[in-house]
Amino acid sequence: MRVGLGVGLPMPSGVGVARFSPLDLSPVLWLDASAEASITAADGAWLDGSGLVLPGTTGNYASAPDSAALSITDVDFTARVKLDAYSGALQYFGRWSGSGNNRSWYVGFLTDGSMRVVQDSLGDFSVNRVHTSTVAPSLTGGETYWFRWVLDTDNGASGTTAQFFYAADTGDSTVLPSSWTQVGADVVTAGTLGIYDPSLALVLPGIEQGFSALPTGTLHRAFFKNTIGGTVVFDADFAAETAGTLSFIEDSANAATVSLTTTYGQVSQWDDLSGSGNNVVQPTAANQPRSNRRTLNNLNVIDFDGSGELLAKTFASGLTQPNTLFVVGKLDATGSERAFFDGVAGGRHLLRGTALNFWLIYSGTFVQGSTTNTDEHIFRALYNSTSSTLHIDGTLTLTGNAGTEALNGAVIGAVYNSSSSLDGLIAEVIVIDGTLTADQITATEEYLGIKWGIYTAPDQITDLTAYPDNQSVDLTWTAPADNGLSISDYLVQYSTDGSNWTTVETASTSLTVSGLSNGVEYDFRVAAKNAAGVGVVSSVVSVSPFDVLSLSPALWLDASDTSTITESGGAVSQWDDLSGNGYDVVQATAAKQPRSGTRTINGLNVLDFDGADQLLVDSGVTLTQPNTLIAVMKFDTVGIFDYPLDGANGTDRHILGALSPATNWAMYTNTGLIGSVAISTTTQQLLVGVFNTTSSVLRVDGVQAASGNAGSTDYRPISVGSGASGSSAFDGIIAEIIVIDGLLTADQITATESYLAQKWGITL
Repeated sequence: MRVGLGVGLPMPSGVGVARFSPLDLSPVLWLDASAEASITAADGAWLDGSGLVLPGTTGNYASAPDSAALSITDVDFTARVKLDAYSGALQYFGRWSGSGNNRSWYVGFLTDGSMRVVQDSLGDFSVNRVHTSTVAPSLTGGETYWFRWVLDTDNGASGTTAQFFYAADTGDSTVLPSSWTQVGADVVTAGTLGIYDPSLALVLPGIEQGFSALPTGTLHRAFFKNTIGGTVVFDADFAAETAGTLSFIEDSANAATVSLTTTYGQVSQWDDLSGSGNNVVQPTAANQPRSNRRTLNNLNVIDFDGSGELLAKTFASGLTQPNTLFVVGKLDATGSERAFFDGVAGGRHLLRGTALNFWLIYSGTFVQGSTTNTDEHIFRALYNSTSSTLHIDGTLTLTGNAGTEALNGAVIGAVYNSSSSLDGLIAEVIVIDGTLTADQITATEEYLGIKWGIYTAPDQITDLTAYPDNQSVDLTWTAPADNGLSISDYLVQYSTDGSNWTTVETASTSLTVSGLSNGVEYDFRVAAKNAAGVGVVSSVVSVSPFDVLSLSPALWLDASDTSTITESGGAVSQWDDLSGNGYDVVQATAAKQPRSGTRTINGLNVLDFDGADQLLVDSGVTLTQPNTLIAVMKFDTVGIFDYPLDGANGTDRHILGALSPATNWAMYTNTGLIGSVAISTTTQQLLVGVFNTTSSVLRVDGVQAASGNAGSTDYRPISVGSGASGSSAFDGIIAEIIVIDGLLTADQITATESYLAQKWGITL
């Protein structure tokens, strides 16, 4: 059996989110954070995956805390930046603030586009120096460049020297320019002048917040050294950070935490998509939640930080019960009062997690139950007096009397009085004036679950098993987790080349694939499908169909075909011959009957022999040498002269089993031939005994274990599970026996071994 790694299946037509809209429900309120055009949110600094977006407004910057490592004696500041314009406004980066006399240094551009570096030696602006490039570089707004500002505070000639450089973009923040262009001449000023060491955070961009010199564009990377050409003490590669990141560790040995302060995404209004005009608003900036900060299933959500953020709307008229509320949301932390939804005072429909970690609904009376967690969920609350309910991901979690209050408005992310602020996210809210049918509920939850990734395609099938048969293969597997949506079908694929696949769909967890060619290896794989899509395909299982009857067997016993077994309470009285010759093996004595239905190999039924005197006998077979015995079996315990297969009269015998010593497999007619392969009591083994007097051969699991003289007697009658008259009883299990009157070709032996190994889970 060859097993390969699972790969993806193509999505069949008709799979995915059904054509459904919440508008089909006639909602009075529908808020959808994935519809970003419905959200009024502030601009601001943010990381977009390419760098730090600079809005040019106060309150938007990245910063790193003050530390001894940020103390510098010279300025050597490098930045990769794209500004909307390199002239027309003052645009600065640095450590400079009049608050607490913390002026130190800054670099940037002037209104005419020239470059500048400024230093202060005392922090109070009483002793400072401004250095401006002698020319303005020729730059194009909206293009990315590298810039370097250098200030030598002691040039060795009793003065300071400022230099300014730029270079074309390298396209990668980790790749520095190989050459630089100096902007103008060196700017030399008489008299040395130090740089004040402030107790001030590094701010990028801007200097003193509130100052107008704030650039617009994108800062990709900024780093500086403690002296010219010295040690890098700060290195923020904004381009390397994931979009939406709010803090990260910069790359210098200082390893400072770079934090983003921003108004970006602050939501002042979230528009109602129902057409009812119930837009929820928050005019106070400090209480505005955030958009474009987080995602669920790669879709935008509204983020609430638990500090009083909320959006609210009072309805023009109240909604009397019953009413239905859907919320897709997630708690970031449990153990506190956290509300997803409420109404206004006197008309409330509350959905909240409690400090005791219970979910709760309320419309005048509290009903709580079911433990909270930090997973994303679909909440469906029915506010219907004594018949109020809360379902989470389609499962009923609480029911009872939640009160009779009407719903007079909507408060999103807190309780009506601003308490119980949500620490978490909200993706979508739907409010229905009334109840829904079961079909409407199913459609709505399926739509929400698939859209927000709460309901997903089924898990991978991990136990695909393939059993070869004549021109067919029987496949079985176990249903995987459906991940919220019932499995509708399974996609079974098979191929002879691993590239061109034939697909068959079935609703069952088993399938017989017919019309195959015997002796040809087929790859099989299967994936489960639900309304969310097709799951990851299983690992490939490879088998070859095979027809035992093509060998013209004298006897063929197969325990996996339970229709051939006559039993009562598991005790086997007859095991039918599948060869067509009618050589059924029987046992009329109940005490000597082996058991069926109690054990399996590779998921298939076997017969169990107890090692006492259980056996099945056929009295009709008479075979003269040469002939071939093939069997799959396993010893539970093994002793000297234990014979799974023998002749029943004690004279005409073909034995496969244990002789003396009882460690290795052996064969015997009237002369013993002991092989080199050990008998296993832990795993099933495949035996091929070619009984051909002095040219006899024993094979175990596809390997020749012995050759030579095994004797010359005939084979009659056949005994299964014991030696003659019940002696030398076998303790173990037998799966399949094939007896051939004659010899097989090498190719026939190989094909038969492959078939049995694939079927019974044996490694050759």
